[in-house]
Amino acid sequence: MAESHLPVKEFMVKNVVTVNSLDSIKETAKTMYLKKVGAVIVVENNKPVGIITVRDIVNSIGPFENPLKSQVKEIMSQPLIHIHPDESIIDVAEIMTSKNIHKLPVIVGDEILGILSSSDLVVLFSMLNKEDLVKIFKSQLHE
Repeated sequence: MAESHLPVKEFMVKNVVTVNSLDSIKETAKTMYLKKVGAVIVVENNKPVGIITVRDIVNSIGPFENPLKSQVKEIMSQPLIHIHPDESIIDVAEIMTSKNIHKLPVIVGDEILGILSSSDLVVLFSMLNKEDLVKIFKSQLHE
Protein backbone atom coordinates (compact mmCIF):
# COMPACT_ATOMS: atom_id res chain seq x y z
CA MET A 1 0.00 0.00 0.00
CA ALA A 2 1.62 3.22 -1.14
CA GLU A 3 -0.17 5.73 1.07
CA SER A 4 -0.45 5.25 4.80
CA HIS A 5 -2.65 8.31 5.46
CA LEU A 6 -6.22 7.37 4.66
CA PRO A 7 -8.30 10.57 4.51
CA VAL A 8 -11.96 10.52 5.46
CA LYS A 9 -13.00 12.04 2.12
CA GLU A 10 -12.08 8.78 0.39
CA PHE A 11 -14.50 6.73 2.48
CA MET A 12 -17.32 9.01 3.65
CA VAL A 13 -20.90 8.55 2.53
CA LYS A 14 -21.72 11.66 0.52
CA ASN A 15 -25.51 11.55 0.56
CA VAL A 16 -26.35 12.98 3.96
CA VAL A 17 -29.96 13.36 5.08
CA THR A 18 -30.85 16.53 6.98
CA VAL A 19 -33.87 17.63 8.97
CA ASN A 20 -34.90 20.97 10.42
CA SER A 21 -34.55 21.48 14.16
CA LEU A 22 -38.28 22.29 14.35
CA ASP A 23 -39.35 19.02 12.70
CA SER A 24 -41.17 16.57 14.91
CA ILE A 25 -39.52 13.42 16.15
CA LYS A 26 -42.22 11.47 14.31
CA GLU A 27 -41.44 13.21 10.97
CA THR A 28 -37.75 12.61 11.52
CA ALA A 29 -38.25 8.94 12.35
CA LYS A 30 -40.31 8.53 9.17
CA THR A 31 -37.63 10.29 7.10
CA MET A 32 -34.94 8.03 8.54
CA TYR A 33 -37.04 4.95 7.81
CA LEU A 34 -37.81 5.98 4.22
CA LYS A 35 -34.21 7.02 3.48
CA LYS A 36 -32.86 3.93 5.27
CA VAL A 37 -30.38 5.88 7.41
CA GLY A 38 -29.40 5.53 11.05
CA ALA A 39 -28.70 9.23 11.57
CA VAL A 40 -29.68 12.64 10.23
CA ILE A 41 -27.99 15.99 10.60
CA VAL A 42 -30.14 18.69 12.19
CA VAL A 43 -29.96 22.12 10.58
CA GLU A 44 -31.11 25.61 11.53
CA ASN A 45 -30.95 28.34 8.86
CA ASN A 46 -29.07 25.86 6.62
CA LYS A 47 -26.33 25.44 9.25
CA PRO A 48 -25.60 22.05 10.87
CA VAL A 49 -26.30 22.25 14.61
CA GLY A 50 -26.86 18.69 15.80
CA ILE A 51 -27.37 15.05 14.98
CA ILE A 52 -30.20 12.61 15.64
CA THR A 53 -29.69 8.85 15.64
CA VAL A 54 -32.12 5.98 15.90
CA ARG A 55 -30.92 5.53 19.47
CA ASP A 56 -31.85 9.15 20.27
CA ILE A 57 -35.38 8.55 18.99
CA VAL A 58 -35.80 5.34 20.97
CA ASN A 59 -34.45 7.01 24.13
CA SER A 60 -36.86 9.94 23.70
CA ILE A 61 -39.98 7.82 24.04
CA GLY A 62 -39.88 7.57 27.85
CA PRO A 63 -39.07 11.11 29.04
CA PHE A 64 -41.53 13.12 26.92
CA GLU A 65 -45.29 13.28 27.39
CA ASN A 66 -45.87 13.43 23.61
CA PRO A 67 -42.52 12.21 22.30
CA LEU A 68 -43.50 11.85 18.67
CA LYS A 69 -44.87 15.40 18.55
CA SER A 70 -41.81 16.91 20.25
CA GLN A 71 -39.26 18.71 18.09
CA VAL A 72 -35.94 17.15 17.22
CA LYS A 73 -34.08 20.09 18.74
CA GLU A 74 -35.20 18.74 22.12
CA ILE A 75 -33.35 15.45 21.69
CA MET A 76 -30.55 16.17 19.20
CA SER A 77 -26.96 15.69 20.27
CA GLN A 78 -25.20 19.03 20.38
CA PRO A 79 -22.80 20.66 20.00
CA LEU A 80 -22.26 18.83 16.75
CA ILE A 81 -18.96 16.97 16.77
CA HIS A 82 -17.65 16.77 13.22
CA ILE A 83 -14.53 16.03 11.24
CA HIS A 84 -12.66 17.51 8.30
CA PRO A 85 -12.49 15.57 5.01
CA ASP A 86 -8.68 15.41 5.15
CA GLU A 87 -8.57 13.87 8.63
CA SER A 88 -7.12 10.40 8.90
CA ILE A 89 -9.54 7.55 9.45
CA ILE A 90 -7.27 6.40 12.27
CA ASP A 91 -7.81 9.74 14.03
CA VAL A 92 -11.53 9.44 13.37
CA ALA A 93 -11.58 5.97 14.92
CA GLU A 94 -9.87 7.44 17.98
CA ILE A 95 -12.43 10.27 18.22
CA MET A 96 -15.30 7.81 17.94
CA THR A 97 -13.82 5.58 20.61
CA SER A 98 -12.91 8.33 23.07
CA LYS A 99 -16.27 10.14 22.74
CA ASN A 100 -18.37 6.95 22.38
CA ILE A 101 -20.02 8.10 19.16
CA HIS A 102 -20.80 6.04 16.09
CA LYS A 103 -21.51 8.61 13.40
CA LEU A 104 -19.46 11.67 12.49
CA PRO A 105 -20.48 14.24 9.89
CA VAL A 106 -17.80 15.59 7.60
CA ILE A 107 -18.14 19.37 7.52
CA VAL A 108 -16.16 22.33 6.23
CA GLY A 109 -17.52 25.69 7.37
CA ASP A 110 -21.28 25.17 7.28
CA GLU A 111 -21.20 22.74 4.34
CA ILE A 112 -22.04 19.11 5.06
CA LEU A 113 -19.87 17.02 2.75
CA GLY A 114 -20.56 13.55 4.08
CA ILE A 115 -20.80 11.28 7.08
CA LEU A 116 -18.70 8.41 8.37
CA SER A 117 -19.96 5.70 10.71
CA SER A 118 -18.17 3.20 12.88
CA SER A 119 -19.69 0.52 10.64
CA ASP A 120 -17.96 2.12 7.65
CA LEU A 121 -14.64 1.88 9.51
CA VAL A 122 -15.22 -1.77 10.37
CA VAL A 123 -15.83 -2.56 6.70
CA LEU A 124 -12.76 -0.60 5.64
CA PHE A 125 -10.46 -2.17 8.22
CA SER A 126 -11.75 -5.64 7.37
CA MET A 127 -10.65 -5.13 3.76
CA LEU A 128 -7.03 -4.33 4.69
CA ASN A 129 -4.43 -7.01 5.17
CA LYS A 130 -2.24 -7.23 8.26
CA GLU A 131 0.77 -5.52 6.65
CA ASP A 132 -1.35 -2.55 5.55
CA LEU A 133 -2.83 -2.14 9.02
CA VAL A 134 0.61 -2.25 10.64
CA LYS A 135 1.91 0.41 8.20
CA ILE A 136 -1.07 2.66 8.87
CA PHE A 137 -0.81 2.41 12.64
CA LYS A 138 2.97 2.88 12.64
CA SER A 139 2.70 5.95 10.38
CA GLN A 140 0.14 7.46 12.76
CA LEU A 141 2.52 7.03 15.69
CA HIS A 142 5.20 9.08 13.88
CA GLU A 143 3.00 11.98 12.76
